[in-house]
Amino acid sequence: MRELTLERSHLPGKTLEGAVEFLGGLHWHLGLSEKEGLFYLRTGETLVLKTDSRDVVDAFIYGLALASCTLPEPIFKEYQDYLLRHFGEARPIPRLDSGL
Repeated sequence: MRELTLERSHLPGKTLEGAVEFLGGLHWHLGLSEKEGLFYLRTGETLVLKTDSRDVVDAFIYGLALASCTLPEPIFKEYQDYLLRHFGEARPIPRLDSGL
């Protein structure tokens, strides 16, 4: 198994579960199922990823969460406003250290 160190260091709880919870706050609402050796990652009814590797699923989730953490401030603000208008809530998105 490969270890994803950079991605973990910047996510809530520094775990995969923290990444999933964080993405849920952005209204991704990810769901994972497995059937006949294949993993299916969905957001609601929409299939996002189909793979035979759990490592690929984990890397995708970490990458999506990390990308969300690095949104430039104007885009971040616009997204927060969108969440407030359409869902009535917007959770703070953790920001990366400026050293990256």
